[in-house]
Amino acid sequence: MGFNKKFFTTGGIVASQPAAAAAFDPLQNFETVTYTGNGGTQKITGYIRKGAAFNGSSSDIDLPSGVQSSTMAVSMFVFFTSTPDTDVLIEFENGYGINFLSSDSGYVLAQYANSNGSNVKSNSAITTNQWYHIAANFTSSSAELYIDKVQQTGGTVSNYVTADQNTIGSRRADAFIPAKIDQVRIFNKELSSSEITTLYDETSASATKSTTDIFDDGSGVALYELEGNALDTGGTYNGTATNVSYAYDGTPTNVNFLGMAFQPDLVWVKGRSHATFHILQDSVRGAGSGQSLYTNVTASEGTYDADGYISSLDTNGFTVAGGVQTVGSGRTYVAWCWKAGGAAVSNTDGSITSTVSANPNAGFSIVKYSGAGTTASVGHGLSVAPDLIIIKNTNNVGNWGVYTSIGGAQRKMLLNSTLAEHTSSTWLNTPSASVINIQNDGDSGLSGRDYIAYCFANIDGYQKVGSYTGGTGEVDVVVGFRPRWVMIKNTDTAASWVIFDTIRSGTTNPINDVLEADTSDIEAAVGTAHIDIVDNGFQVNSTTSFSTNNNGDTYIYLAIA
Repeated sequence: MGFNKKFFTTGGIVASQPAAAAAFDPLQNFETVTYTGNGGTQKITGYIRKGAAFNGSSSDIDLPSGVQSSTMAVSMFVFFTSTPDTDVLIEFENGYGINFLSSDSGYVLAQYANSNGSNVKSNSAITTNQWYHIAANFTSSSAELYIDKVQQTGGTVSNYVTADQNTIGSRRADAFIPAKIDQVRIFNKELSSSEITTLYDETSASATKSTTDIFDDGSGVALYELEGNALDTGGTYNGTATNVSYAYDGTPTNVNFLGMAFQPDLVWVKGRSHATFHILQDSVRGAGSGQSLYTNVTASEGTYDADGYISSLDTNGFTVAGGVQTVGSGRTYVAWCWKAGGAAVSNTDGSITSTVSANPNAGFSIVKYSGAGTTASVGHGLSVAPDLIIIKNTNNVGNWGVYTSIGGAQRKMLLNSTLAEHTSSTWLNTPSASVINIQNDGDSGLSGRDYIAYCFANIDGYQKVGSYTGGTGEVDVVVGFRPRWVMIKNTDTAASWVIFDTIRSGTTNPINDVLEADTSDIEAAVGTAHIDIVDNGFQVNSTTSFSTNNNGDTYIYLAIA
């Protein structure tokens, strides 16, 4: 099924998508990130939102005269869709530019004159299908090049690409770049390394996002946000686009994001190309070695951190380090990232004082507490009763207990297991709008044990915990929005927790790249256990899989827009 089917219908009436809360942006609260490991510490970051797509054969943006100066600098984010040959990223009338030469294919070149001067090039060739931040300083006698805030010293090139006009994406209707470009800034001064770091760390949520003079010193000449047009934010140097398309307007396509519009409070990393453990770290317990949890095993936090962990949660991303579970060279990974409430606060709503980071608008909170060895309550900070609660004992071996409002009190599942939902007289009672009601259960309330709880509440137009019944054919599941992420579990029959998203699989149906929360298995593109995403929910297509659609079985799901 393709995207011609946009809505499910019920009783002949189209189920339309309800509006989310005013000014609520899903991309500011949840994001899926994919990346390729480099074998060392990696900061997953960058300004990514809407940007211009250049087709490599006829796309460019002409800029008016006067945007250049004798001393100047450029900053931009670039995603190369194929390796450039003799192609131009940006050039100016005075001979300055950032480009490529066929003799140094894939190497970025910062050119400061239309002469056989010594122009500086990158330390290594660029990689396709990956976002970079590229910045350059130019004077009449020198050029400096920075990639991902690191100054490049990869040698000099006694060659040049003739530059005599102000253009993004081509040279004189030639040398067209095959790339996607975002947030182009032009300055009338050289940038310091700290200023380049500021630009590298900029996010689409930054207060300075649309500010041309970001350093408040008069140096900002022009800013091209490329969010649907080639206009200069300041209005002085508007560009003219030819055959340029625009993307990333809130419905990301199958691209490798290297950043997000918020500082995540929960990051869940999983290897795609190789079998690895699931790695979860959060801002309440803290990032760094010794803090990881693993949904596919019962181990206590930090047990396997020698093989990789999340070393920090950053203003617009996160940093991974350690080993093959997070940064294996050439291996591919996915990270699912949630925004809670930032710095945790003490919560005294329950009989046990908890430490909570809560984002009520997004229906998500992180709760840390110590067990009491008896029936007790713990504040969760959401102001509404959570519909899904996942709890893990952090300082001892223990299961990942799961409560849903679908199953109700004392009905329990295990995130680390295929086990069906079952009754446990010591498992959670029904939560209230302020507290989680725990009992003397090893997975939620034993004395002397520390716990972390991830709580999810239904939010119209953004997040839904629900259920459906498997059938003999396709099953339509209405959630009220177009989901970007879906996790499904069979409650009646032993089956894995299967996770789908529209970054790994793309937005073209079927969405069939599956990862399982309870296993270390690699990503599998399956033909039967897949879903289709539509405007107000998803459709389960398999008629043979216990994981998604076994006739008569009940399934619970968590869907996020």
